[in-house]
Amino acid sequence: MRADWRRFINEVILDHFEESTEAIGGVGKILEIDESKFGKKKYRVEGRWIFGGVERGSGKLFFLAVHDQTKETLLALIKEWIRPRATIYSDCWKPYDCLAGENYVHLMVNRSYCFVDHVTQCLTNT
Repeated sequence: MRADWRRFINEVILDHFEESTEAIGGVGKILEIDESKFGKKKYRVEGRWIFGGVERGSGKLFFLAVHDQTKETLLALIKEWIRPRATIYSDCWKPYDCLAGENYVHLMVNRSYCFVDHVTQCLTNT
């Protein structure tokens, strides 16, 4: 019964995100983006990379399964899901360098040293 409930919840969540087609962000909006791999090693499941973003204040968000984490893929997704001129907070993961020169304000926090950049107040733990 527990497995059925978990499967049902997963389907509801996936349906919600598959139906969400509205871009978030824009002028004056702050977003946090991140990526993570989900899967269980004990069941030998490879896992799936998920890329997502959340808009501070409104709680609007997007999550997408991605097949690769190249700069080209991430930039295409960011342009599709985040409106221009938004402020984007991220960690210092190398593929996020793709935002340089694009129509966004990009601030990063180096989690190796701290979780909040004390100069810009960039924080990615919403």
